[in-house]
Amino acid sequence: MRKLTENQIQSLIHQYLTGLRIFSWINPSIGVYDKKRETYRSISGTLKGVSDILGIYQGKPLAIEVKTESEHKYIEKNYARLKEGSFRSDQKKFLHLQRQINFIDNFQEAGGIAFFCSSLKGLKEELSKVEGNT
Repeated sequence: MRKLTENQIQSLIHQYLTGLRIFSWINPSIGVYDKKRETYRSISGTLKGVSDILGIYQGKPLAIEVKTESEHKYIEKNYARLKEGSFRSDQKKFLHLQRQINFIDNFQEAGGIAFFCSSLKGLKEELSKVEGNT
């Protein structure tokens, strides 16, 4: 079976949420294309690490960071190390992951629902945890 890309997973998750009539949207995070520089640049003041899908679920803010299955497994295995910033290789990639982890942690601490997700099955499991706490 062909593995899905992050964008494909993101679309499936958003379609599923929409089908359940859960208010949500895909958060564009690519930045603005600069023709002069021929690259994307971030917008000044933009918070880095914001999750891919945002919304409201059962009256609470919702943030879902979408990853491929292999990326999700890597994050689960290395969560503590990534959170504290003890990494060596591709600094830019790991800094981005660290920002995403920090966003999710801060979102949860502020009373929101936030998690990493790589499939519809994972989404259903996470949403059922919330339903069990209401």
